[in-house]
Amino acid sequence: MALLELAGITVRFGGVVAIAAWLGDRRPNAVITFGPHGVTNDADHVVVGAATRWAVERLAESGMAPHAVYVVAPVFGPGQRRYDLSPEEGAASHRIEITDVAARKLAALACHASQEDTAEEIAELRAALDRDGAVYEGYTRVRPTVPAARPTFFSRL
Repeated sequence: MALLELAGITVRFGGVVAIAAWLGDRRPNAVITFGPHGVTNDADHVVVGAATRWAVERLAESGMAPHAVYVVAPVFGPGQRRYDLSPEEGAASHRIEITDVAARKLAALACHASQEDTAEEIAELRAALDRDGAVYEGYTRVRPTVPAARPTFFSRL
């Protein structure tokens, strides 16, 4: 099985094949994954994001790629960004209001208490809810690309 060394982590190409097969079976219109820094530089997020994008490119070679690929670009409200993000992760081209599912997101984040920045992210999400009454998640379209300057924010992908 072929291997790739990525940021000190060995990735098996079998994972790319498995992701491509899963996507090929389901044929989604869009895929959302992690960008080069995995939002928080979490090694698992970095590897999954890279493997997913490679899988999409493999599908593109056979004409079966999803219509669009997005990477997560954290946006809770108008506050400052907290992460050391790549350019594609740091500039959302699309923003979706998630206020109706914010409680589910908070519960999901609480399940990741072992990650050092989870408490900070929970606090920031709660503060945005309290302050603004509405919260958003951002996504950057990376395939096909959209212009970075002055993106239009849409209510759905």
